[in-house]
Amino acid sequence: MAWLAFDAGDNVRAKKHWKHALTRAEELQDNSLAVVVMASMALMSLREREPGTALDLARAAQSKAASWAPPSLMSILMTREARAHAMMGDPVRARSTLAQATRTFEQERHERPVPDWTVFHGPAELALAQASLFTEAGHHKAAVDWLRRSLQHQETNYARNEALVRFSLAGALAQAGEAEESAHELTSGAVLLTEVSSGRARTSMEEAHAHLKLLNPSLAAASTAHLIA
Repeated sequence: MAWLAFDAGDNVRAKKHWKHALTRAEELQDNSLAVVVMASMALMSLREREPGTALDLARAAQSKAASWAPPSLMSILMTREARAHAMMGDPVRARSTLAQATRTFEQERHERPVPDWTVFHGPAELALAQASLFTEAGHHKAAVDWLRRSLQHQETNYARNEALVRFSLAGALAQAGEAEESAHELTSGAVLLTEVSSGRARTSMEEAHAHLKLLNPSLAAASTAHLIA
């Protein structure tokens, strides 16, 4: 319920469900449930630009997971910690934490059970995180390069994830001064939204559209006006 609410863009309802789930996890001493809830809440906090909260949640989740989690799960938590550091204006710590997340992911040998919810994590997500670090630092051209890498690794059956990356790419391109490419990615992402329903992706589309509108209003009007209206 919480994840569905988050993906629909209803963060208030998502937070309510996740807080309830976290309370239950603590009552039952279920560290596995607590970790997935804290990881999810950290992601939502990043989306809401509350990096201090995201950092606390990511670190708390790592503490609970350290003794039993497979490398891929730990990598997810480190990645979210890295993004929080970047958002808080600490690029050095962000880079070192993301480098650790990458090294940790590369240690995955499937010697420990991998939770189903972690299967999305891999090169595409790590490249996306690297792009977010550059975006936070205002290096939009570098972010574009990493977002393109993320797209190259995206699995075609995850249309929502691809749409989210394309909208991030469209926004980065617009901020890098590449209006036509930005419009192309916006349109491509908007087409994907005809296949899936996601309030979170739609909000990302609107954010990218706003960046393009500042750069080139006419291209912005032609790109996704029928979906944003």
